[in-house]
Amino acid sequence: MPGSPISDADLLRGCQDGREWSWRELVSRYKNLVYAVCLQHGLTSDDADDAFMETFSKLLMRIDDIQDATRVRAWLVTTARRASIDTLRRDERKTRNLEAMPSPDLPPDPAEELEELENRHLVHRALADLDERCERLLRRLYLTIPRPSYDAVAADLNIPVGSIGPTRARCLKKLRLALVGSEV
Repeated sequence: MPGSPISDADLLRGCQDGREWSWRELVSRYKNLVYAVCLQHGLTSDDADDAFMETFSKLLMRIDDIQDATRVRAWLVTTARRASIDTLRRDERKTRNLEAMPSPDLPPDPAEELEELENRHLVHRALADLDERCERLLRRLYLTIPRPSYDAVAADLNIPVGSIGPTRARCLKKLRLALVGSEV
């Protein structure tokens, strides 16, 4: 039903039954993930579009073969990864430069990759729930590239350099507690 949260299992059944809305919703739910996997392999935007289409075309052709709806995300990540690698290989053959082109770094197992993305999301959500001072300090210390010096952090946040370490320890404790609370 549009507007209400619908499970992957319900979407999968809807797709298997030929319901167009279920297919549109499934593609909408996972399009960013699939496209991100394609781009992560270094594909150009056009090649990523092709690998994206290949991934969802294969899903459409094999939709009846998927029995476990909890595996749809992992199936899509694996298929997008393979489509990306196939695209890179096709490009390598076109240029006849197989030795000069490094092989892509393959991500870990798709389940591990999904877990990593979910963990990052939990950390960002927990950071947003901290008080402003802790959120700003932890983001500045750990999410700024390149990592700033304590002097730069102190200047940016208008706090004494000597207070960064103790404040950081208290903020990390708050973050840890927030993350433990989000697992419940």
